[in-house]
Amino acid sequence: KKVFYLDNEYWFLLFSQNDQFNPLNGSFKEFLKLKPSKDCYWADPFLVYEQGKHYLFIEEYSYRTGRGHLAVLQPDGEGHFQQSEVILKAPYHLSYPFIFKYEDTFYMIPETKAERVIQIYRCRNFPGDWEFVTNLMEDVAAADTTVFYYKNRWWLFTSIDMLNNPEISFGELFLYYSDDLFAGKWTSHPLNPVVTEIRQSRPAGRIFEHNGMIIRPSQDCSGGYGKAVNLNQIIMLTESEYEEKIITRFAPDSNSELAGMHTFNSSHGFYVLDACILRKRFN
Repeated sequence: KKVFYLDNEYWFLLFSQNDQFNPLNGSFKEFLKLKPSKDCYWADPFLVYEQGKHYLFIEEYSYRTGRGHLAVLQPDGEGHFQQSEVILKAPYHLSYPFIFKYEDTFYMIPETKAERVIQIYRCRNFPGDWEFVTNLMEDVAAADTTVFYYKNRWWLFTSIDMLNNPEISFGELFLYYSDDLFAGKWTSHPLNPVVTEIRQSRPAGRIFEHNGMIIRPSQDCSGGYGKAVNLNQIIMLTESEYEEKIITRFAPDSNSELAGMHTFNSSHGFYVLDACILRKRFN
């Protein structure tokens, strides 16, 4: 693979606007492609529906700098997504712009594993103006942090690399909880790590409810980083217990040119995945 292909894949977006789509079917055949220019890739898409419009927040990775920053794709007058607008840049790699709304304010938790912190930002002027609020956790090599408000408590899911090895792109799933999102005081779940399976542990999108079930997207890294996306049903979530099971997955079929996918999100009838193809060294 290293002889014939470059190290970084070409990631792009797959999306569908269909109120009748059932994500538990695990099919993305009807999805359309949304591709960036050849000098970068788009990954980790998160959707926000605001004032009648969908906004796509993404990691935009530059092949030139070898570093990702965060950007937003806004729809034009006809609903098409064209140009990306940078919303957050740092002297280190940024990805996974986990965005949520709390008390009428948008917040974002980007992945900042390179800095060994979990940061949270507040939106001052939607969608492009963001300011740093605080560190949720420090001295932790955490990836793809995802929070979920459930039973009057904040639950923080994150993939932690206990070896702090930059070559390791996956980790076990750790779970924490707190009554105060911003206090920086998180209680570690007694069963940590709550998921150790490489095919199921790393988060892959916002936790959501569907037909009375709580669904947690996760990455399948068993065949390498970001090979597929699982949708897991959370069966038990308490201060002393945690249980989930895989109910379906999005994965490239054997005849596809796709080499992987690792994020799934949805909002108001809009569904989005990211997917990648390998970049040939000799074109």
